[in-house]
Amino acid sequence: MTATVTRPTAARPAGVSGSEPTSGRLRVRRQPKWIAAGVLAMCLGGLGAAVLWGEASGSADVLVLTRAVSRGEIVAASDFRVAQVGQLDGASSVRAADLPTLAGQQALVDLAEGALLPAGSVGRAALDPGGVQLGLRLVPGRVPLGDLPAGTAVLLVPLEDPRTNPGAETELPRPVRASVLTPPRTGPDGVAQLLDVRVDTAQAPVVAMLAATDRIALVKEGR
Repeated sequence: MTATVTRPTAARPAGVSGSEPTSGRLRVRRQPKWIAAGVLAMCLGGLGAAVLWGEASGSADVLVLTRAVSRGEIVAASDFRVAQVGQLDGASSVRAADLPTLAGQQALVDLAEGALLPAGSVGRAALDPGGVQLGLRLVPGRVPLGDLPAGTAVLLVPLEDPRTNPGAETELPRPVRASVLTPPRTGPDGVAQLLDVRVDTAQAPVVAMLAATDRIALVKEGR
């Protein structure tokens, strides 16, 4: 009779199954919510970059008034500053690169301090076919005090020639109607007032002769 001996199996630790693992790798469990959050962050970052790029590419350097300028006044480079703006939605403006071409020209309209410089608001006033532009140099007392903006109606009154005998009866030319083209500004001597006026072509020789002999007084007309 053959005896059968049964060998006891080794005890397995608690929690360990009887089957052996097929691989030594640990499987990483994916978290869908973190994946979605990452994708969303990437999208938002791309959108923000696109917005910033659009604002930068749509901005422009334009000119802004540093002071109020009256129509007809001569402007200088110091009358403007450069500002960077985005979309103007149809608002008229002048590029900062055009500043060198504006100095020495005149305002064709009234310009407010702090406002954008509109296109075409600074330049040379056009003369009508029947008029000419004349420059005058008037001493104090022969030009009214106060503002004389471009377009102001004035009367150029002839004066007696000081070289003739005082009180002698001389026939003076009739007063000439004119309009201011550039407002008066103080001349290099710090005393005389310089301005340009528009007169009819037929009256230009008389006015030029009177101006050359310092025989004009300017009177502001009420209209």
